[in-house]
Amino acid sequence: MFYISTLAKNGSLATLSLAVPSSAPRHPKEFGCFLFLGTLRNMENVNIVIPECLKGAKYLHPGYGPAFRKMLEQPEVMADFINSILHLDGNRKVVDLATAFEQPIDVFYPENKTFFFDAHVSTADRRYMDLELQRARHAFFAERTLIYNAYHVIHSKRIFEIAREKEKLKDNAVFRCRYELPELMSVWICNFTPRPDGPEHDDYRDYWAVYSGNDLKKKVTLPVSEKIKYLIIDLPKFVKDHPAIDTRESFWLHLIAHGVPAMPQTDDPIFCKAVNNLLVVNASQELLNRQAEMMTFNYSHEMDDIEAMLIDAKNDGREEGHEQGLEQGRELERAENFKVFESLGVSREILEKARRIVEKQNK
Repeated sequence: MFYISTLAKNGSLATLSLAVPSSAPRHPKEFGCFLFLGTLRNMENVNIVIPECLKGAKYLHPGYGPAFRKMLEQPEVMADFINSILHLDGNRKVVDLATAFEQPIDVFYPENKTFFFDAHVSTADRRYMDLELQRARHAFFAERTLIYNAYHVIHSKRIFEIAREKEKLKDNAVFRCRYELPELMSVWICNFTPRPDGPEHDDYRDYWAVYSGNDLKKKVTLPVSEKIKYLIIDLPKFVKDHPAIDTRESFWLHLIAHGVPAMPQTDDPIFCKAVNNLLVVNASQELLNRQAEMMTFNYSHEMDDIEAMLIDAKNDGREEGHEQGLEQGRELERAENFKVFESLGVSREILEKARRIVEKQNK
Protein backbone atom coordinates (compact mmCIF):
# COMPACT_ATOMS: atom_id res chain seq x y z
CA MET A 1 0.00 0.00 0.00
CA PHE A 2 1.32 3.43 -0.95
CA TYR A 3 0.13 6.72 0.51
CA ILE A 4 0.30 9.73 -1.78
CA SER A 5 -0.10 13.31 -0.61
CA THR A 6 -1.18 15.79 -3.27
CA LEU A 7 -2.39 19.36 -3.60
CA ALA A 8 -5.94 20.27 -4.42
CA LYS A 9 -6.70 23.29 -6.60
CA ASN A 10 -7.63 25.35 -3.55
CA GLY A 11 -4.20 24.71 -2.05
CA SER A 12 -5.30 22.23 0.60
CA LEU A 13 -3.60 18.86 1.10
CA ALA A 14 -5.27 15.58 0.21
CA THR A 15 -4.01 12.08 1.00
CA LEU A 16 -4.75 9.10 -1.25
CA SER A 17 -4.06 5.42 -0.71
CA LEU A 18 -2.94 3.26 -3.61
CA ALA A 19 -2.78 -0.53 -3.60
CA VAL A 20 -0.04 -1.91 -5.85
CA PRO A 21 -0.16 -5.58 -6.90
CA SER A 22 2.83 -7.78 -6.21
CA SER A 23 3.53 -8.03 -9.92
CA ALA A 24 3.98 -4.27 -10.27
CA PRO A 25 7.46 -2.98 -11.24
CA ARG A 26 9.75 -2.31 -8.29
CA HIS A 27 12.57 -0.36 -9.89
CA PRO A 28 12.08 3.43 -10.05
CA LYS A 29 12.97 3.50 -13.75
CA GLU A 30 10.13 1.05 -14.39
CA PHE A 31 7.75 3.42 -12.67
CA GLY A 32 9.09 6.16 -14.96
CA CYS A 33 9.47 8.63 -12.14
CA PHE A 34 11.79 9.84 -9.40
CA LEU A 35 12.24 7.66 -6.36
CA PHE A 36 11.65 9.96 -3.41
CA LEU A 37 13.35 8.95 -0.20
CA GLY A 38 12.01 10.17 3.13
CA THR A 39 8.52 10.82 4.40
CA LEU A 40 5.73 13.20 3.51
CA ARG A 41 5.86 15.15 6.72
CA ASN A 42 2.80 17.31 6.11
CA MET A 43 0.31 14.52 5.50
CA GLU A 44 -1.19 15.03 8.95
CA ASN A 45 -0.82 18.82 9.01
CA VAL A 46 -4.06 20.02 7.48
CA ASN A 47 -3.43 23.59 8.67
CA ILE A 48 -0.75 24.27 6.05
CA VAL A 49 -1.82 27.13 3.78
CA ILE A 50 -0.33 27.10 0.30
CA PRO A 51 0.55 30.64 -0.86
CA GLU A 52 -1.19 31.76 -4.03
CA CYS A 53 1.95 31.76 -6.18
CA LEU A 54 2.70 28.14 -5.19
CA LYS A 55 -0.76 26.65 -5.72
CA GLY A 56 -0.60 23.87 -8.28
CA ALA A 57 3.18 23.55 -7.93
CA LYS A 58 4.53 20.17 -6.90
CA TYR A 59 8.04 21.39 -6.16
CA LEU A 60 9.72 24.48 -4.80
CA HIS A 61 12.15 26.04 -7.27
CA PRO A 62 15.75 25.82 -5.94
CA GLY A 63 16.70 28.93 -7.90
CA TYR A 64 15.35 30.88 -4.92
CA GLY A 65 17.29 31.05 -1.67
CA PRO A 66 14.82 29.34 0.71
CA ALA A 67 14.37 26.27 -1.53
CA PHE A 68 18.09 26.21 -2.40
CA ARG A 69 18.96 25.87 1.28
CA LYS A 70 16.20 23.33 1.87
CA MET A 71 17.46 21.21 -1.04
CA LEU A 72 20.88 20.86 0.62
CA GLU A 73 19.80 20.30 4.22
CA GLN A 74 21.24 16.78 4.69
CA PRO A 75 25.05 16.55 5.16
CA GLU A 76 25.42 13.86 2.48
CA VAL A 77 23.51 15.99 -0.04
CA MET A 78 25.58 19.07 0.76
CA ALA A 79 28.80 17.04 0.51
CA ASP A 80 27.86 15.73 -2.94
CA PHE A 81 26.91 19.23 -4.08
CA ILE A 82 30.24 20.69 -2.92
CA ASN A 83 32.30 17.85 -4.38
CA SER A 84 30.48 18.19 -7.71
CA ILE A 85 30.65 21.98 -7.94
CA LEU A 86 34.29 22.24 -6.80
CA HIS A 87 35.41 19.17 -8.82
CA LEU A 88 36.86 17.52 -5.72
CA ASP A 89 37.98 13.91 -5.89
CA GLY A 90 40.35 11.50 -4.18
CA ASN A 91 41.51 12.64 -0.76
CA ARG A 92 40.21 16.15 -1.52
CA LYS A 93 36.58 15.03 -1.48
CA VAL A 94 34.48 16.37 1.36
CA VAL A 95 33.13 13.52 3.49
CA ASP A 96 32.31 14.90 6.92
CA LEU A 97 30.90 18.40 7.29
CA ALA A 98 28.63 20.71 9.26
CA THR A 99 26.45 23.39 7.67
CA ALA A 100 24.97 26.56 9.14
CA PHE A 101 22.22 28.04 6.94
CA GLU A 102 21.61 31.79 7.06
CA GLN A 103 23.97 32.14 9.99
CA PRO A 104 24.02 35.74 11.24
CA ILE A 105 27.45 37.38 11.38
CA ASP A 106 27.57 40.48 13.57
CA VAL A 107 30.06 43.20 12.70
CA PHE A 108 30.69 46.27 14.86
CA TYR A 109 32.09 49.41 13.19
CA PRO A 110 31.01 51.30 15.27
CA GLU A 111 27.33 50.30 15.21
CA ASN A 112 26.24 46.69 14.92
CA LYS A 113 25.57 45.42 11.39
CA THR A 114 24.41 41.86 10.69
CA PHE A 115 25.17 39.84 7.56
CA PHE A 116 23.90 36.39 6.59
CA PHE A 117 25.62 33.67 4.60
CA ASP A 118 23.30 31.48 2.53
CA ALA A 119 25.28 28.49 3.79
CA HIS A 120 28.52 28.30 5.75
CA VAL A 121 30.16 24.87 5.57
CA SER A 122 32.87 23.54 7.90
CA THR A 123 34.55 20.26 7.00
CA ALA A 124 36.19 17.75 9.35
CA ASP A 125 39.60 18.54 7.86
CA ARG A 126 39.09 22.25 8.55
CA ARG A 127 38.15 23.67 5.22
CA TYR A 128 35.52 26.40 5.22
CA MET A 129 33.15 27.41 2.44
CA ASP A 130 30.62 30.18 1.96
CA LEU A 131 27.90 29.30 -0.58
CA GLU A 132 25.91 32.18 -2.06
CA LEU A 133 23.07 31.96 -4.60
CA GLN A 134 22.43 35.21 -6.48
CA ARG A 135 19.43 35.76 -8.74
CA ALA A 136 20.28 39.28 -9.87
CA ARG A 137 23.38 41.37 -10.47
CA HIS A 138 23.67 44.00 -7.78
CA ALA A 139 25.40 47.31 -8.07
CA PHE A 140 29.02 46.84 -6.94
CA PHE A 141 28.70 43.05 -7.18
CA ALA A 142 32.47 42.43 -7.17
CA GLU A 143 32.87 44.61 -4.10
CA ARG A 144 30.08 42.68 -2.40
CA THR A 145 31.94 39.41 -2.88
CA LEU A 146 35.01 41.00 -1.27
CA ILE A 147 33.01 42.24 1.72
CA TYR A 148 31.34 38.88 2.26
CA ASN A 149 34.67 37.13 1.98
CA ALA A 150 36.16 39.45 4.59
CA TYR A 151 33.47 38.33 7.04
CA HIS A 152 33.94 34.75 5.86
CA VAL A 153 37.67 34.95 6.67
CA ILE A 154 37.13 36.39 10.16
CA HIS A 155 34.27 34.00 11.01
CA SER A 156 36.11 30.93 9.74
CA LYS A 157 39.35 31.99 11.42
CA ARG A 158 37.55 32.01 14.76
CA ILE A 159 36.07 28.53 14.18
CA PHE A 160 39.54 27.35 13.14
CA GLU A 161 41.10 28.75 16.33
CA ILE A 162 38.50 27.06 18.51
CA ALA A 163 39.33 23.74 16.84
CA ARG A 164 43.06 24.36 17.33
CA GLU A 165 42.54 25.09 21.03
CA LYS A 166 41.50 21.48 21.51
CA GLU A 167 44.95 20.39 20.34
CA LYS A 168 46.49 22.05 23.42
CA LEU A 169 49.43 23.52 21.55
CA LYS A 170 52.32 25.02 23.46
CA ASP A 171 52.25 28.79 23.95
CA ASN A 172 55.06 29.41 21.48
CA ALA A 173 53.24 27.37 18.82
CA VAL A 174 50.01 29.29 19.42
CA PHE A 175 51.86 32.60 19.08
CA ARG A 176 53.69 31.47 15.94
CA CYS A 177 50.42 30.38 14.27
CA ARG A 178 48.36 33.42 15.30
CA TYR A 179 48.02 34.62 11.68
CA GLU A 180 47.52 31.19 10.14
CA LEU A 181 44.39 30.87 8.03
CA PRO A 182 42.50 27.70 7.13
CA GLU A 183 41.62 26.88 3.54
CA LEU A 184 38.74 29.14 2.49
CA MET A 185 36.48 29.11 -0.56
CA SER A 186 33.66 31.50 -1.47
CA VAL A 187 31.27 30.06 -4.04
CA TRP A 188 28.89 32.42 -5.86
CA ILE A 189 26.30 30.83 -8.16
CA CYS A 190 25.03 33.72 -10.28
CA ASN A 191 21.88 33.70 -12.40
CA PHE A 192 23.44 36.50 -14.47
CA THR A 193 26.76 37.40 -16.05
CA PRO A 194 28.96 38.48 -13.11
CA ARG A 195 31.24 40.75 -15.17
CA PRO A 196 29.20 41.96 -18.17
CA ASP A 197 31.77 44.62 -19.06
CA GLY A 198 34.78 42.32 -18.69
CA PRO A 199 36.49 40.36 -21.46
CA GLU A 200 34.62 37.39 -22.87
CA HIS A 201 35.62 33.96 -21.63
CA ASP A 202 34.81 30.46 -22.80
CA ASP A 203 34.43 29.02 -19.30
CA TYR A 204 31.34 29.42 -17.11
CA ARG A 205 33.62 28.96 -14.07
CA ASP A 206 35.90 31.78 -12.94
CA TYR A 207 38.36 31.51 -10.06
CA TRP A 208 39.35 34.70 -8.27
CA ALA A 209 42.31 35.05 -5.93
CA VAL A 210 45.00 37.54 -4.86
CA TYR A 211 47.87 37.77 -7.35
CA SER A 212 51.18 39.61 -7.46
CA GLY A 213 51.46 42.32 -10.09
CA ASN A 214 55.14 41.54 -10.59
CA ASP A 215 54.37 37.86 -11.09
CA LEU A 216 51.70 38.67 -13.67
CA LYS A 217 54.21 40.78 -15.60
CA LYS A 218 56.32 37.63 -15.86
CA LYS A 219 53.20 35.62 -16.80
CA VAL A 220 53.30 33.73 -13.51
CA THR A 221 49.66 33.12 -12.56
CA LEU A 222 50.05 31.48 -9.16
CA PRO A 223 48.13 33.30 -6.40
CA VAL A 224 49.97 34.92 -3.51
CA SER A 225 48.14 32.53 -1.18
CA GLU A 226 46.32 29.28 -1.90
CA LYS A 227 44.25 29.71 1.27
CA ILE A 228 41.66 32.20 -0.02
CA LYS A 229 39.83 31.64 -3.30
CA TYR A 230 36.55 32.46 -4.98
CA LEU A 231 34.58 30.36 -7.46
CA ILE A 232 32.18 32.44 -9.53
CA ILE A 233 29.71 30.42 -11.63
CA ASP A 234 27.94 32.07 -14.57
CA LEU A 235 24.73 30.01 -14.59
CA PRO A 236 23.23 31.37 -17.84
CA LYS A 237 26.48 30.66 -19.67
CA PHE A 238 26.58 27.14 -18.25
CA VAL A 239 23.02 26.42 -19.36
CA LYS A 240 23.72 27.80 -22.83
CA ASP A 241 27.03 25.99 -23.36
CA HIS A 242 26.19 22.74 -21.54
CA PRO A 243 22.61 21.70 -22.34
CA ALA A 244 23.31 18.01 -21.65
CA ILE A 245 23.02 16.59 -18.15
CA ASP A 246 25.94 14.17 -18.17
CA THR A 247 27.82 14.91 -14.92
CA ARG A 248 26.85 15.39 -11.30
CA GLU A 249 27.75 19.06 -11.55
CA SER A 250 25.51 19.50 -14.60
CA PHE A 251 22.61 17.88 -12.74
CA TRP A 252 22.96 20.27 -9.81
CA LEU A 253 23.32 23.39 -11.93
CA HIS A 254 20.45 22.52 -14.28
CA LEU A 255 18.29 21.74 -11.25
CA ILE A 256 19.03 25.20 -9.81
CA ALA A 257 18.45 26.87 -13.18
CA HIS A 258 15.28 25.07 -14.31
CA GLY A 259 13.70 23.35 -11.31
CA VAL A 260 12.60 19.74 -10.85
CA PRO A 261 10.00 19.43 -13.67
CA ALA A 262 12.69 20.00 -16.32
CA MET A 263 15.01 17.31 -14.94
CA PRO A 264 15.39 13.76 -16.28
CA GLN A 265 14.36 10.68 -14.35
CA THR A 266 16.91 9.39 -11.85
CA ASP A 267 17.21 6.77 -9.15
CA ASP A 268 20.41 8.26 -7.70
CA PRO A 269 19.79 8.30 -3.91
CA ILE A 270 21.47 11.68 -3.35
CA PHE A 271 19.57 13.41 -6.15
CA CYS A 272 16.34 11.78 -4.96
CA LYS A 273 16.87 13.16 -1.46
CA ALA A 274 17.49 16.63 -2.87
CA VAL A 275 14.35 16.47 -5.00
CA ASN A 276 12.30 15.08 -2.12
CA ASN A 277 13.39 18.09 -0.04
CA LEU A 278 11.76 20.33 -2.64
CA LEU A 279 8.30 18.74 -2.52
CA VAL A 280 5.70 21.35 -1.62
CA VAL A 281 3.86 18.82 0.56
CA ASN A 282 7.03 18.37 2.61
CA ALA A 283 7.50 22.09 3.23
CA SER A 284 6.81 23.86 6.50
CA GLN A 285 4.57 26.89 6.58
CA GLU A 286 7.59 29.11 7.22
CA LEU A 287 9.43 27.73 4.20
CA LEU A 288 6.38 28.15 1.97
CA ASN A 289 5.92 31.73 3.10
CA ARG A 290 9.58 32.64 2.61
CA GLN A 291 9.68 31.02 -0.82
CA ALA A 292 6.52 32.86 -1.84
CA GLU A 293 7.96 36.14 -0.58
CA MET A 294 11.07 35.68 -2.70
CA MET A 295 8.96 34.84 -5.76
CA THR A 296 6.36 37.55 -5.26
CA PHE A 297 8.91 40.29 -4.71
CA ASN A 298 10.95 39.25 -7.71
CA TYR A 299 10.50 42.78 -9.07
CA SER A 300 13.13 43.86 -6.53
CA HIS A 301 15.67 41.70 -8.39
CA GLU A 302 14.71 43.43 -11.64
CA MET A 303 15.27 46.76 -9.92
CA ASP A 304 18.66 45.51 -8.71
CA ASP A 305 19.61 44.81 -12.32
CA ILE A 306 18.43 48.24 -13.43
CA GLU A 307 20.24 49.93 -10.53
CA ALA A 308 23.45 48.09 -11.43
CA MET A 309 23.03 49.11 -15.07
CA LEU A 310 22.58 52.77 -14.14
CA ILE A 311 25.60 52.83 -11.82
CA ASP A 312 27.75 51.11 -14.43
CA ALA A 313 26.67 53.65 -17.04
CA LYS A 314 27.39 56.51 -14.63
CA ASN A 315 30.85 55.18 -13.80
CA ASP A 316 31.62 54.66 -17.49
CA GLY A 317 30.50 58.20 -18.18
CA ARG A 318 32.91 59.65 -15.65
CA GLU A 319 35.79 58.14 -17.53
CA GLU A 320 34.79 59.35 -21.00
CA GLY A 321 35.32 63.05 -20.70
CA HIS A 322 33.17 66.01 -21.75
CA GLU A 323 29.82 66.69 -20.07
CA GLN A 324 27.84 67.23 -23.26
CA GLY A 325 29.10 64.01 -24.80
CA LEU A 326 28.48 62.26 -21.51
CA GLU A 327 24.83 63.30 -21.38
CA GLN A 328 24.22 62.21 -24.95
CA GLY A 329 25.93 58.93 -24.20
CA ARG A 330 23.87 58.46 -21.08
CA GLU A 331 20.59 59.12 -22.89
CA LEU A 332 21.48 56.65 -25.62
CA GLU A 333 22.68 54.08 -23.07
CA ARG A 334 19.51 54.41 -21.01
CA ALA A 335 17.26 54.09 -24.04
CA GLU A 336 19.07 50.99 -25.29
CA ASN A 337 19.14 49.39 -21.86
CA PHE A 338 15.44 49.96 -21.27
CA LYS A 339 14.76 48.29 -24.62
CA VAL A 340 16.82 45.31 -23.51
CA PHE A 341 14.95 44.98 -20.23
CA GLU A 342 11.61 45.34 -22.04
CA SER A 343 12.59 42.54 -24.42
CA LEU A 344 13.44 40.35 -21.43
CA GLY A 345 9.89 40.65 -20.14
CA VAL A 346 10.37 43.27 -17.42
CA SER A 347 6.95 44.75 -16.77
CA ARG A 348 6.07 48.29 -17.87
CA GLU A 349 5.34 49.16 -14.26
CA ILE A 350 8.91 48.29 -13.26
CA LEU A 351 10.35 50.15 -16.24
CA GLU A 352 8.34 53.24 -15.34
CA LYS A 353 9.70 53.08 -11.78
CA ALA A 354 13.20 52.81 -13.20
CA ARG A 355 12.64 55.80 -15.51
CA ARG A 356 11.41 57.89 -12.58
CA ILE A 357 14.52 56.92 -10.61
CA VAL A 358 16.69 58.00 -13.54
CA GLU A 359 14.89 61.32 -13.89
CA LYS A 360 15.22 61.99 -10.16
CA GLN A 361 18.93 61.17 -10.24
CA ASN A 362 19.51 63.51 -13.18
CA LYS A 363 17.88 66.53 -11.50
